[in-house]
Amino acid sequence: MFSNTIRDQFKFSPDSARLPLGLVPLLTLAFFFDPTGGSQAQTNYQRLKSFGGSPGVYPYGHVIEGSDGKLYGTTFSGDGVGNGKVIRVNKDGDYLVVLRDFAGGPLDGRNPRCGLLEASDGALYGTCYRGGSNDVGVVFKLNKDGSGFQILKHFPSVGVDGRNPYSALIEGTDTKLYGTTRNGGAGNLGTIYRINRDGTGYQLLRSFTVAAKDGTFPVSRLFEGTDGYLYGVTPSGGSNTVGTAFRLTKEGNNFSLIHTFRDSIYGDGAGPYELAEASDGYLYGATGSGGTNGHYGTVFRMSKVGTNYSLIRSFGGSTDGRNPGAGLIEGADGKLYGTTEFGPLVSSGGTDSGTIFRLNKNGTGYEVLRYLTGSLKNGDAYRPSAVLLEASDGTLYGTSTYGGNIGQGTLFSLNRDGSDFRIRVSFDVGEGGHPFSGLVAGNDGALYGTARYGTGSSGIYGSIFRIGNTGDNYRVLFRFGNPYVDGYAPETDLAVSVDGKLFGTCSGGGSNIDYGTVYSLNPDGSNYITLHHFTGGADGGWPYGGLLIGSDSRLYGTCEYYGANGVGTIYSMEMSGSNFTTLHAFPAFPGDGQAPYAGLLQASDGSLYGSTASGGTNGAGSLFKINQDGNAYQILHSFSGTNDDGYAPRAKLVEGTDGKLYGTTEFSGSTNPIYPGAGTIFKIHKDSTHYSVIYRFSGFEDGGNPYGGLTEGTNGYLYGTTTFGGTNDAGAVFKVDKQGGNFSVLHYFSRMPGDGRNPHASLLKGADGSFYGTTQNGGETNRGTVFKLFVADPTPLFTEMRIYSNAAHLLLKGAAAGECYRLESATNLLPMAIWGAVTTNTARIDGSIQFLDADSTNSNFRFYRAIRE
Repeated sequence: MFSNTIRDQFKFSPDSARLPLGLVPLLTLAFFFDPTGGSQAQTNYQRLKSFGGSPGVYPYGHVIEGSDGKLYGTTFSGDGVGNGKVIRVNKDGDYLVVLRDFAGGPLDGRNPRCGLLEASDGALYGTCYRGGSNDVGVVFKLNKDGSGFQILKHFPSVGVDGRNPYSALIEGTDTKLYGTTRNGGAGNLGTIYRINRDGTGYQLLRSFTVAAKDGTFPVSRLFEGTDGYLYGVTPSGGSNTVGTAFRLTKEGNNFSLIHTFRDSIYGDGAGPYELAEASDGYLYGATGSGGTNGHYGTVFRMSKVGTNYSLIRSFGGSTDGRNPGAGLIEGADGKLYGTTEFGPLVSSGGTDSGTIFRLNKNGTGYEVLRYLTGSLKNGDAYRPSAVLLEASDGTLYGTSTYGGNIGQGTLFSLNRDGSDFRIRVSFDVGEGGHPFSGLVAGNDGALYGTARYGTGSSGIYGSIFRIGNTGDNYRVLFRFGNPYVDGYAPETDLAVSVDGKLFGTCSGGGSNIDYGTVYSLNPDGSNYITLHHFTGGADGGWPYGGLLIGSDSRLYGTCEYYGANGVGTIYSMEMSGSNFTTLHAFPAFPGDGQAPYAGLLQASDGSLYGSTASGGTNGAGSLFKINQDGNAYQILHSFSGTNDDGYAPRAKLVEGTDGKLYGTTEFSGSTNPIYPGAGTIFKIHKDSTHYSVIYRFSGFEDGGNPYGGLTEGTNGYLYGTTTFGGTNDAGAVFKVDKQGGNFSVLHYFSRMPGDGRNPHASLLKGADGSFYGTTQNGGETNRGTVFKLFVADPTPLFTEMRIYSNAAHLLLKGAAAGECYRLESATNLLPMAIWGAVTTNTARIDGSIQFLDADSTNSNFRFYRAIRE
């Protein structure tokens, strides 16, 4: 197994390194060029996430399991009023990827109303209800990675061809694709068609007509029976106008009605959904209305020629669901599984939001597995209207058109016995964005953070998210939906307890008008609990500073305003939310600090240290110290607000390995009259002595206004961000030594499309030695980003290179005894770069590893990396 720890990387250019034999140039580190448009290459910068992506809304169609074990489906709309999307997601709901965002117009489809087909060639095939050259629908194809999108068929708006395909495609045993259109045909009542997988050979097999009484407006998927016939249904038409079941050959011949539905007047069903052939050779289906109990729907069965038709279930009992919205599947246990769009007439364990049920093929053993409780606003699944999927893991998966966090659809799962029901995806018009906070590392190695703003009907409320350290497995864990219960506007870093639980604050909302909350939740997003609702009274309000988990396992934090004197508090509480205590209420008189915007630091001496953004002797803020019990409060420094000093510290302090405290101020410090007050970096001893400003930002190339705090690297340097300034006035990432020297900008954020800008928080030093951070703006939709910096170890692993006969001979140093490495090379450092092995399982023997790359001169640039095995 590989640790995936990249110890170092560098670049070799043969055009600049063709040296005479024996010359040994020292090799400096080479870096990733910014793939999002920045021209600088000061560091290995990589954008991991651009906020604002949407999986779309209203999943009308079913999901399928691909040959890769992932789930694939469609959403009817995208971003509220968009054209729909094709999505892929892991079965646990993680790593949701939009494979296709339909653009509509004459060259693309829009609004898919059905699920997908993975054909025998491994590609995905589907239909869109609208779009194409005539805006009446298309047949499309794409690969499971989203590549190779192709329109196979544009349906015409005139003539006898079909229009507006509602249903999913099937692949026949002849490898041709078969489907139906809701409209079009000779009678404009729908058609059956087939087409080759490459788009050739389109053929109209059947036009439905009133005269033939063979049905109207087919919207359900066909299936091929074991006898080679195609089977399907229409939800209306026929002799009684309430639907038909039919069959025909794959060539379109021998069309025949095998059943004409008669409605409840005759004790029959009405409005049938797609048929399925079970293991006993019978056809099974459901109807949306009809039955012996009124118009609440049925489950029926019949032979493939239509004989022995019988209702095996009529819905409408006191604890029963009502009105199925889709067909049935046969589970691996031989039972039939399906859904209803409505619940029981007399509620039994749920609201009128639909059910999931099962029964035996003879109609016995009926049971409701799940009473759904969703609504058009939020919550559980609501109105399921697509056929279920039993995946290879034995779990049932399904979609609901409505319900979920904002009422716009869900992907859910449950076991065949009804247990372990879970909402895997809650569809909405976006995932929120504008992260004001930084990232924290969870006990599981994932990164966790908050987004200040939400989207959809949740408006401005915000979210909590998780992401892998390579940008994978992004997932919204929690959306703040009820500001009076949950709070809203999470703007602070999360805190992680020993058992992995997450704790945070909201700067607004709560049950007491708008003073904020403290909350906790599990790392999987479950068990969200509001621990405290600030009152704006003695306990304070607007907790912008975030939380610290103290050495006594209590939570500690600050409120910027309110409290006994109206200018902020320091508080503590148990992790359960009990025993809330106000440790200090900042006074309103001059001299003491006011408005503690930043969180607290518990230093190596056990004391708590923090800052106020205003107050102090000069009204420019202060640094303070206090014990965990609230005693021994002390002002360590009052900022002057002059150019010689800082003004308004807004970030948490950090204790360096030298035992000193380091921090930033947002303003002042500049001696440049054109851009006064761009901020400072300062240090101070814990005993309040030896305060000094070690760096003053100019607001130009070095950045300006460091809203976030500092992080110490393994090399002893301090790393941080500026919110503004830099070459593009979009902020920068910098490093500086503890004396204020050797300052350098590692990355300039740009205003080019896709790049982040305006970082607002501190960096996180990951276990892999990289730094992780967020930008509150920029990215693909200007809602912010998550980024990564590959910062070199203080002792480079690669140290020398020689050129022998136009091949690179490299020397690897700095590995520990007994370590083995895999050496790889690539011709670029783009996100999709292909890394090839140069050597494998190379062990350190004498402090260095030598290897030869004979291919090093075959490209303009060569990049190398070592991965510890």
